[in-house]
Order: sequence, then structure tokens, then C-alpha cells
Amino acid sequence: MLLRVDTHRNRVVGRISIVDGPLAVAADGDAVWVATARGGVLRVDPASNRVVGRVVLAPGSRVEAITATPGSIWAVDTGDHNLLRLDPRSGRVGLAVAAPVPRGVGVGDGGAWAIVTNDRTLARVDEQAGRLRARVPAEVVRDVRGIAVGPRDAVGDDRQRGGPPRPAPTPLTAATDPRIRLRPAASPCPHVLVR
Repeated sequence: MLLRVDTHRNRVVGRISIVDGPLAVAADGDAVWVATARGGVLRVDPASNRVVGRVVLAPGSRVEAITATPGSIWAVDTGDHNLLRLDPRSGRVGLAVAAPVPRGVGVGDGGAWAIVTNDRTLARVDEQAGRLRARVPAEVVRDVRGIAVGPRDAVGDDRQRGGPPRPAPTPLTAATDPRIRLRPAASPCPHVLVR
């Protein structure tokens, strides 16, 4: 079940049946995208509160995290161990990037970042080459569960499974953590927030 909530009146104003078992949800300017337990991604029209489209993925796919931008939808396929870039207009997979045991994805500042749990790293997606690059080492990322991207440097927040949230992290710089060496970049490096 997908619930629509009126944030001004603090109450549920719509219920949308998702029979495939919703696992994750994201919204862009035109639609709400729901990842399901049966390996598909549904497009929901917010004006009518109806499912109006479906992206059918390969058998064995299981999308457990999803994020939406105006031009693309990124999905974490834990079944096939891929990061998928979906075209919101055609509903097709435009790019599949191999990511052993992916957990989360975030998009911003012109790129996508993914959490890869087999080696517990945070990696930037190289869309031209179709692979992961710019990995943040395991001792920084640890057991992350989610990701968001904004401008500037990388910061992290880890949470042990089932444990309480930890205090908000400080930005990681050479001054605050001597293990980290920041390299100058041609363009500003995005903030990557992980939980």
C-alpha cells in the first residue's frame, strides 16, 4: 500500500494499492516511482493516484532502493547485483552497472553514487564507462544504509543494524581525520550523505 499524506492537515488523503509488495519509493516532478518485491518499478500518477506504468526487469531482479531525478530514475537491483538507470519517459533500462551486493544510491551534482557492501565502499558511477569509480574506503563507510548527494565534500553517517542513530557526522577532511587525503578536483566534489 502506498499512502498519500496531506502535509498541511497531517492526514492520509489517498491509498494506492501496490499488490507486488512495495520496497522503496521516490518522486520526481511528474510521477511517484515504487520499487516492488517482484522485481519491477511502478510509475504512479500523483494526479489520479493510479499506477500508470511499469518497468519490467529481468527475472531474479529485486529493487530495494530507488531515487528519482528529472531525467532519470536510479534503482538498486540486489537480485542481479546491478545499479540501473531507467529512462522515465520510455520506462526502459538505459544503463546497468555491475555492483556486487549494492545497497543504496544517491544522485546529485551531475552524478550518481552507490553503496557497495561486498567491500563496504561508497563509489561514484562512471556513466560513460558503465562502471564504478572513485571508491571511498571501507573504514570510512562501514555499515551504511542510505545515501543522499549535495554540493561539496563527502560526509558519512553509519548506523549499526538495529541500533540507535549516531550523532550527526562532521565533514571528513584531512584536518578532522588524518586517514583521509583529499585530492583537488577539476570541479567541486559533491557532499555524499550516508546513513
